[in-house]
This record gives sequence, C-alpha cells and structure tokens, in this order.
Amino acid sequence: MKLRPHHLFCVQGFQGKGYADDYTDNLQRIADAVAANPRLEVDVVDGPDDVCARCPYLEDGVCHWEEAGEEAVRAHDAALLAVLGLRDGQVTSIDEVRHRFRGEPAVAAEVRRQCSTCAWLKDCAFMGSQSSINVPTSPQTRR
Repeated sequence: MKLRPHHLFCVQGFQGKGYADDYTDNLQRIADAVAANPRLEVDVVDGPDDVCARCPYLEDGVCHWEEAGEEAVRAHDAALLAVLGLRDGQVTSIDEVRHRFRGEPAVAAEVRRQCSTCAWLKDCAFMGSQSSINVPTSPQTRR
C-alpha cells in the first residue's frame, strides 16, 4: 500500500465522507485494511498515492482540489515527513506512526498543527479535537 504522509493520519480517522462515491469507497477499503492490520507495510510516497488514485481532483498526477492545491499538499506532506522522521520510499506501518505520534510531543504538536487546517477535521475520528487523541483501535463501520 502506498500512502502520502498526511494520508497516514486520514486513513485512521476516516468517517465515510469524501469527494465522490468512488473516492469514498476506495478510502473506506484502505481505512478498513489499516484498521484490520495496523502492522501492514505502508510505502510512504511524496506524491499521489493509493488514496489519491480515485480522487476526482487528481489530474495527470496533480492535485486540483483548491487553488495551488498541489503546492499546498506537497508542503503539508513535507512538514509531516520531516517531523515523523520519514523519507520518500520508506516502508513503515500505522503502528509505527502512532508510536511516534504518542511518544514524541513535538511530533504530536506538529501533526495537530498540520491537521488544524484540514477541511475534514470536524469529521476526523483520529484527531477528534486538537486537544485530544481518539485513535480507533479496531475496524469500525464508518458509513
């Protein structure tokens, strides 16, 4: 499975909402796979990933969700790569990402900061609110 840095968190907090049915169904399958096996190997990629593959705003490998969408998402992902101590092409797991988030206050603070501008924050089960962590520990029906 290939995930870009911000999707390492999105797949943990996904609540069944998305841009289009095909996108939402794809993200649900990915979120369920990660929830069922948090040790599943994930290839961290600095660009479009398995979630983006079904996004209606991805055209020719470029995000067009908002003006300057590609630049914004790449900056967001670069910040998360840096704070998580990961690099493009590195293999990790959701368990490892959770460990870094829970065990390193600077990581948690930067992730919260990066997530604070997300349009989906109010619907995110992972972040819940910016002052607490609500990490799902088992697969759930999110629809």
